[in-house]
Amino acid sequence: MNKLTKLRFNLTLINTLVLIGLTALSVFIISISLNMRQQSELNGTMTAYASQLVTNLDGISRYSKDSSQIQALSLLKKNLEKNDAGYLVWDDTFNIAATASVDGNVSRKALKHLTQRYFNEHHTGYWTVDYQERGGTYKICTCSVVDANGRLAIVQIVRNMRDVQTLSSVTLTAILLVVAIGCGISLAGGFFLSGRALKPIRENLARQQEFLANASHELRTPIAVILTNLEVIKEDRDQTIAEEMQWLDNAYQETKRIQRIVEDLMFLARVDAGETRIEMERIDLAFLSQQVIERMLPLAAQKNILLDWEMPDEALVVSGDRALLTQLIVILLDNAIKYSGENTVVRLIGRRKDTQAALSVIDRGIGIAKSDQNKIFNRFYRVDKTRSRAVGGTGLGLSIAAWIVTQYHGKILVDSEAGQGTTMTVLLPVEKAE
Repeated sequence: MNKLTKLRFNLTLINTLVLIGLTALSVFIISISLNMRQQSELNGTMTAYASQLVTNLDGISRYSKDSSQIQALSLLKKNLEKNDAGYLVWDDTFNIAATASVDGNVSRKALKHLTQRYFNEHHTGYWTVDYQERGGTYKICTCSVVDANGRLAIVQIVRNMRDVQTLSSVTLTAILLVVAIGCGISLAGGFFLSGRALKPIRENLARQQEFLANASHELRTPIAVILTNLEVIKEDRDQTIAEEMQWLDNAYQETKRIQRIVEDLMFLARVDAGETRIEMERIDLAFLSQQVIERMLPLAAQKNILLDWEMPDEALVVSGDRALLTQLIVILLDNAIKYSGENTVVRLIGRRKDTQAALSVIDRGIGIAKSDQNKIFNRFYRVDKTRSRAVGGTGLGLSIAAWIVTQYHGKILVDSEAGQGTTMTVLLPVEKAE
């Protein structure tokens, strides 16, 4: 497992654990809140039942003639039975005076003990407690009342909580199931998203490794040539400098090649680090390209190549960095000259194309196959490596050119066929007239 994959797993795990922790905390808080609300509502319901029983207490007597109380008491019994509850009425000697629908699993002794606690602990009004017996949980509401005959009575409402517990258990299970599914989705989604987030880093590392490998390879060849030539000179110590000039010249040319490679590498390193400064100014491409043509004349003359320059009457003014745009034109002309045969023509043509300035460098050199045209802007990529080394190419020029063009939101187009020459066209936004 490489470091990035390990980092991906760690990021996913940490994010998932944080989500689980926050979700668990939320579920805990919600559960506590719901439980408190549920208990409050249940206690209120128990108090309401006890209050109804106290109000209609005289209706319990077999001698009661109050039909409204008897009817209300009958309705109360039905509601209690529907909610798995019942009632007991104790007299002042703590004997059961009346009972209805009380769960048989609750011992009367325990209920009697609660009535005694009611008085011993000096409770007043309605006193509701939770009670467990024989695996069941019950809610019991106790209160005292003086009946119409002036006698003390103790009223108890007893409710079995199994239906409430079942509902709470089902609700909690559903919540936990949803949380588990959510965490699973989060884990999968986090793994996917972390993979996408790390993809640019992985690609960048791959490019860096490839870049270093290519740089090492490109530097190894000229260094080997320099060492070979210097070893020849070292072996022939009796020879004069003039006699060794061939070997010295070979070493000198390879040293210049290393210098070009290092300069290009340093430029690209600054680009990758975001340390390249761009100073924007209004630049006339016609004037700038003419200056570059004049600089390139000696190089073209070595192969008897004619440099043709053609610009429109209208100004081609763009906003850019003079040094970078100069470097761009130099790279395109340098490539055209290097890969063109002797006694040929390299043309630099400028024109206005809608809101863009177009600079085209046209040669009749070796050309570029269609299959290679998408790769030529990659670092160190060369169509013909042997010939490229022979003419001193580093394989970095077009990569630098492509970067420069992107800084101005422009485009660089390639029109070429193997053996038929190449047309490189740069499109840059034209500066608006003031």
